[in-house]
Amino acid sequence: MLSAMFLPRNSRRDILVGSWSLLEYKTTNLNGEDTVYPMGQSPRGFLMYTPDGYMSAQLLSQSPEIRPSTEFAVDDYVAYSGKFELDQFPEEENCLRVNHLVSVASFPDWIGQVQSRIARYNEDKRLLELSTVSPIFLAGRQCHATLQWRKSSTAVTK
Repeated sequence: MLSAMFLPRNSRRDILVGSWSLLEYKTTNLNGEDTVYPMGQSPRGFLMYTPDGYMSAQLLSQSPEIRPSTEFAVDDYVAYSGKFELDQFPEEENCLRVNHLVSVASFPDWIGQVQSRIARYNEDKRLLELSTVSPIFLAGRQCHATLQWRKSSTAVTK
């Protein structure tokens, strides 16, 4: 495993550094046949990777339920952040494995854990797809989650 802080400046890590806007969040069951959009067809979100090796992800559902400010809405909002590290996939071009070392999260059981994602990016490095490495349990079923992101020089909302 290569630490994000110790990779050469012109490495694949630099592809991730910056702000990303969420385009799509979907889950697919293990046989790849059933697709669900847990936060609706048009969720909002931001993903940020910093040059010094930190990341932060925040996702908001398409139509968050209005609740009193004292109620936490896990169904509508997901957030986590911490350091990140990379494993490179030399056998697959435009692909790497990103390990998010979670320090804070809206899911308490993620804190102190590693959330690993397969990162695939297009040729111009402006579109990023992050997929779960291992199946997750969501809404009563095992599935893989896939999130599509667009790189932005400044944060853009839908």
